Amino acid sequence: MFPKRAEDDPIDESLGDAVITALNDNDRVVKGAAMHTLGLLRYTRGVQALTELFQYYGKGDLAEASAAFARSSVLRGEVVDRRGVAFADTFLAWARCRAGNLGEALELLERAEDTLRSVGDQRLVYFARDIRAETYIRQGDPATAATILQIDSMTGVRRFGDRWSVAHGLAVASWASRLLGRFDRAVAFASESLELRRAEGDRYGEAESLALLAAAARATGDETTALGLLRESREIRSAIGDAGGLAECDAELAQLTAPA
Repeated sequence: MFPKRAEDDPIDESLGDAVITALNDNDRVVKGAAMHTLGLLRYTRGVQALTELFQYYGKGDLAEASAAFARSSVLRGEVVDRRGVAFADTFLAWARCRAGNLGEALELLERAEDTLRSVGDQRLVYFARDIRAETYIRQGDPATAATILQIDSMTGVRRFGDRWSVAHGLAVASWASRLLGRFDRAVAFASESLELRRAEGDRYGEAESLALLAAAARATGDETTALGLLRESREIRSAIGDAGGLAECDAELAQLTAPA
């Protein structure tokens, strides 16, 4: 999903003990080097906390994902990594949004977007924007989401995003389009999202895009296609242990297969 860097490697636990010992040394050079090393350790711990949250998120465990995002934000803040804090806060907002804490999600996103603009990270600005749009959809306001996403062009997210982020933005655009009755656009966005997620090997995202295609098919009265797509989505969610997604699929399948 994101490039692996040297600081993402596991930390040797004995190094932490050595740093603590050095911090108590009276030699200023030794103590200064220890402080620098402690900063690197905290930054690395922040990265590792971020890795943890993706593992929890992929399993649909929003509580654990939120806790891991929060740990990453705090640890990166300790080393004055403003972009890192905004990055972690953006994903924390995503977890809060999907857990139903919509007001908190919007507050986190406002702060994160301001920071990301100030450091010039346009790619993450667009990703935060997409999460903000998703939050408005969950508040029952797809029109505002469509305005945020600029769904009539969608050029920004394609220009600045990596494939994973672009796929997420397209998925949210599909959702907003369907709720606004723009079904052809909903299918087009979800199909493009599905293609990108399959190329990335993003199984969680693949299942989500399939469910979006199913929702669009159902909205146009094609329940046979919707049923097949939902079953495919459910199979993936079962395989990866996405409990939340599995429950959503089962609820939709129960409605589709219920006696008339």
